[in-house]
Amino acid sequence: MVTLQESFGKWHLGSRKEFFPTNHGFDQFYGILYSNDMWRWHPEYPEGYPEDLLLYKNETPIKEITDQSDLTKDITSESIRFIEENKNSPFFLYIAHPQPHVPLFVSKDFEDITGNGLYADVITEIDYSVGRVLKSLEENGLSENTIIVFTSDNGPWLSYGDHSGSSGIYREGKGTTWEGGVRVPSIIKFPKWIKTKDYK
Repeated sequence: MVTLQESFGKWHLGSRKEFFPTNHGFDQFYGILYSNDMWRWHPEYPEGYPEDLLLYKNETPIKEITDQSDLTKDITSESIRFIEENKNSPFFLYIAHPQPHVPLFVSKDFEDITGNGLYADVITEIDYSVGRVLKSLEENGLSENTIIVFTSDNGPWLSYGDHSGSSGIYREGKGTTWEGGVRVPSIIKFPKWIKTKDYK
């Protein structure tokens, strides 16, 4: 039975207090309450979002976010802290990185690391962050008996060109009902019960 439920990252299910994650089954929250483009520096609607983009811990705003470069790294670090502190209790940990939603940001360690542009750097940092979480589970003896689900909420936002990724062979992307808009990756890892096939 799960005893702790945590939400780290982007919430976007309501920013009024009654809609906070801590009022909807989560014991802890660390992240932002809505999309990372809903801030005062929106390129198309600078007057559309007068409120600050705030970083929250539970129900308390910690600071206004004026630079999102370390957000992926910080959310990952908070997730690892939670794993280490609660390794002896069953838990549900939900990590929703705001990236690669535009505007794109990457930490100093991943700037120009791929040579393929900012979007590729952002994806590489997220990949590294997933690896950090998996390593923490392994180091804390949890990797075999933890269900890990990796997925996305929609296809690429094609109107943003090289800041959006690709839907490959599928038609269209985010905001449409074509396969490129709704078909997303889904990877489930649960070594204790799910056996992988050895493909050669």
